[in-house]
Amino acid sequence: MFNERTVLITGGTGSLGKALAKHILKEYKVKKLIIFSRDWLKQLELKDDLGERENVRYFIGDVRSLDRLKLALDGVDYVIHAAAIKDLDTCSYNPNEAVLTNVIGTQNVAMACIHNRVKMAVFISTDKAVNPINTYGKTKALAEDLWLHSAAYASNRTWFTVARYGNIFGSAGSVVPRFKKMIANGVELLPLTHFDCTRYFFTLDQAIRLIEQCISSKDGAVLIPKMPSYYVRDLIRAFGKPFTEIGLRENEKIDETCDGITDSHENTDFLTTEDLRKEISKT
Repeated sequence: MFNERTVLITGGTGSLGKALAKHILKEYKVKKLIIFSRDWLKQLELKDDLGERENVRYFIGDVRSLDRLKLALDGVDYVIHAAAIKDLDTCSYNPNEAVLTNVIGTQNVAMACIHNRVKMAVFISTDKAVNPINTYGKTKALAEDLWLHSAAYASNRTWFTVARYGNIFGSAGSVVPRFKKMIANGVELLPLTHFDCTRYFFTLDQAIRLIEQCISSKDGAVLIPKMPSYYVRDLIRAFGKPFTEIGLRENEKIDETCDGITDSHENTDFLTTEDLRKEISKT
């Protein structure tokens, strides 16, 4: 699907963006891959990681700038929009910044896609967007609406789809690297917000496969994978550490949901402590 095509990734230096870039360069003969992000240092690090490649371009830019996006998307066939402020507490403490990046930024990407007649654009969403109770989830829910509604302005020139899934296991800012850092700093009791707290399990490889499915899906689709779950207490046990309950934060749910049908994980498969221990070793 990407052979001899030009692909642009917003947030291209994040965990997903980097993994996606490596996958595309390995599996496809792209005409050009454009990494769009605002962190020049991370771009330099990614450039060192990927090596010198004639078909890879690095654009410094912010999704808040429509003019910069219009310039960056000139001649682009496929867009994967992964740029966002993703931390719950950061978004709640800085709601204006979360709106500017997650909502206005998403609208800008969609408008730039239409302006440049991009063939297909995929928006990376989250389970937090379903029945949202925090600023992050609310901005992503509104961004989903903006993204899908953009198809009405595209006159069938650009297709817009959404990939919605849970937190990527072991990604930057997620609980696994945080627990590792705590343990390295000598923390004995790892924090657990609620004894029954569950989260979906999803990997970078699975996210990439879902995005590829989005590229070949119909316009206006929201693709939601079936994901196994795990108890956060079992994750802590997989680290070989005891935990202390600290209580749910105001912006946190005991269980997440991806489809809006149920708020429990009763119908999902649960990973065991041993399963989680094996996955931790891969991160």
